[in-house]
Amino acid sequence: METIAEGGLRQEPWERRDPVRWAKYRRRLALRAKLHGLLLPDPNHPAHARDPGADPFEDDAYSTACREAVVRFYAKEHLRLRGEANAQGLGIAGLFDGLHLASFHRDAVSMGLLPAE
Repeated sequence: METIAEGGLRQEPWERRDPVRWAKYRRRLALRAKLHGLLLPDPNHPAHARDPGADPFEDDAYSTACREAVVRFYAKEHLRLRGEANAQGLGIAGLFDGLHLASFHRDAVSMGLLPAE
């Protein structure tokens, strides 16, 4: 979810070294998101075009739309997602999943999608 939230479904300039592998990765990630009900913004929409002179590591309209889509998904599924993260235990994967979920939770509260705890 973090990759999607950062706008990772759009082709980036550094992917030119191995475009087939990156396209396959993005497609598989998008299909998994759709399967779970995550409504994704269209990376090819004109409003989501990256300014050629912009810093590729700064947020733009597309990455902002992706973050909002993931936060809205999280707000609907937060109990299940937190339960799955807790079931992973205290390993490093559980730690990082917990950090990402806490970030999504904070954004959902700030957007008014979830009540403050």
